[in-house]
Amino acid sequence: MKEDRRGPKPGHDKNKLGIESLQRLNRVIRDKTPEQLKFPFALWSSRAIVEYVGREFKVKISRRTARRYMQKLGYTYQCSVKAAREQSAPAVRKWLTEEYPEIKKEAAQCGATILWGDESCVMAAETKCRGYSPKGVSPVLRKPANRVARYNFISAVGNRGDLFFRTFKGPMNVDLFESFLTYLCKDVGEPVFLIVDNLT
Repeated sequence: MKEDRRGPKPGHDKNKLGIESLQRLNRVIRDKTPEQLKFPFALWSSRAIVEYVGREFKVKISRRTARRYMQKLGYTYQCSVKAAREQSAPAVRKWLTEEYPEIKKEAAQCGATILWGDESCVMAAETKCRGYSPKGVSPVLRKPANRVARYNFISAVGNRGDLFFRTFKGPMNVDLFESFLTYLCKDVGEPVFLIVDNLT
C-alpha cells in the first residue's frame, strides 16, 4: 500500500491571504495588542492570529498556517518582558538625556557615588507568557506596576556592580527606608547620590 504524501496537496493554496492582507496583518501585530482589539489574549499567539484573520479578513486558517505567516513576516515566538503600564516613554527619554547627566556631573563635583535603589520581593513562582514578536525583539507584556510580595528586600546597585541590600518583612515605610540609608552611607564611606523611583 502506497503511503499518501504528507503536507498540502499539489495545487493547494498555501497563502490564503494576499500581499496587502499580510502587510495589514503585520502592521496590526506590530502596533497593537490583542487586548486593544477586544480579543481575550494578552499577547499575539497562533490562536490570536487565527481569530484576528477570521474576524477581519473572513478567512479560516489553521494555527499551523498562522505560524507560517508569522515566520514569513519575520516574527518568532518568545517569552515576554514586563513593562509597567504607568511608564511614560517621553519622560524616560527626557530623564536620560537631560536630568541624569546633571546628576552625574554634580556627583563628580562632590566626589559622590551614584547608586540605584529599589525595593523588590521574592515570589513563590512565576510563569512568563509567550507571544510572537520580530526576531531579536522580545514581546512586551504590560502589567500593573504593583506586585504581591512574599519576602521583601531593598537594595542599591552601583554603576560598577556594587550591591548593597537589606531584607525586611511587611510593607516598606519611612523608618525602614531611613534605616537603610543610614547603613548604606556607613558602608559606602563617602557621599551617596541614591536614585529611586516614585514607589520607593
